[in-house]
Amino acid sequence: MSMIAWVLLGLASGALGVLLLPPQGPEHCFRIILAALAGAALGGLLGALFGLGSIDLLDTPGTLCAVSGSIVAIGVQHYLRPRSS
Repeated sequence: MSMIAWVLLGLASGALGVLLLPPQGPEHCFRIILAALAGAALGGLLGALFGLGSIDLLDTPGTLCAVSGSIVAIGVQHYLRPRSS
C-alpha cells in the first residue's frame, strides 16, 4: 500500500519540481519526474530500513521520508544537469 503512495508522492513532487524549476524541454521534465520517483522510492525504503516508517503501512514518517527523498533527488538532478551556454 505505501509503495503505491510513494509513487504517487514522487509523481506529485516531480510535477511540483517541474513547476518550480524552469524546464529546458520535454526531456528535462521527464528527468525531473523520474528523479522524484526514484527519490521517493529510495527515501521510503531507507526510512523503513532505519525504522522511520513501514513498507506495508501508509504512515507519516514514511511519507515524510519519501517526500524528502524526492526533493533531494530533484535537487541533485538539477545540480548535475548539463548547463547550456
